[in-house]
Amino acid sequence: MVAVIGLPLFVLVLYLGGWYLGALVALVAAQATRELFALASAVGVRPVGWLGVAASAGTVLLAACEPDFAEWGARVLVLLLLVGLVSSGVLLRRSGEHSFLASACATVVAPLYIGATLSFALLIRHIPEARGASAELPWEGTMLVLLALGVVWVGDSAAYFVGRAVGRRRLAPRLSPGKTVEGSVAGLVAATATGALMGLALQDLATAPISPMAGAWMGLVLGAAGQFGDLTESLLKRDAGIKDSGTLLPGHGGVLDRFDATFFTLPTAYALLQLAPALQ
Repeated sequence: MVAVIGLPLFVLVLYLGGWYLGALVALVAAQATRELFALASAVGVRPVGWLGVAASAGTVLLAACEPDFAEWGARVLVLLLLVGLVSSGVLLRRSGEHSFLASACATVVAPLYIGATLSFALLIRHIPEARGASAELPWEGTMLVLLALGVVWVGDSAAYFVGRAVGRRRLAPRLSPGKTVEGSVAGLVAATATGALMGLALQDLATAPISPMAGAWMGLVLGAAGQFGDLTESLLKRDAGIKDSGTLLPGHGGVLDRFDATFFTLPTAYALLQLAPALQ
């Protein structure tokens, strides 16, 4: 039900792009950062919550303001430097603070791990405009983001169902006992096939064409990146001794649980789209 309600809304906002997409992604980043800080608190780390949440959302909004990697990256660097300085000052005023270094690092890392990575949804969405396409024809950017996310969604679903049906060998028993080698392989195959099919649909794009071969390579790499992101969040939850990062999304856990793969796949997808001509 969450997918049935949320997916059409997301596609609509993705089509609109700009500040519409920026506002939605900023909300996701803010909630995911809150959940990450809750995991940190469970192990005795006390980040400057309000600052980290604001910086994570602000990083996304900077991408909505200027969806060009060079301009956005320079502004984010300044923002993260300010977050580091301000968080250090705030933590110095806390009496009895026994985790100064970890708390300061968590405050800075959260906007980088969540806000900065999710910002690539906007950078990808506006690649065609950056290359001279008309902003009145936004389907190209929409399809590029759906390529980046679709291969991961399909691969994740294939890994789940195949793992449940025939999975025997545990992929990472200490991190995520439910994941299997068979499911992981099925996920990579499904992601590769999805990427190739998306390439068939995107090979005639005017500003960012993706051939089936390039799509297949992208699907394979993004499928692997998504699994790595999933395992990374599993490690964070294991360290905190928490099963789910939250309960906001019924059937999915928290926002951090649902978007863990995208923290790795969106930046990777942006890099691959820049390299797409060499993968054709």
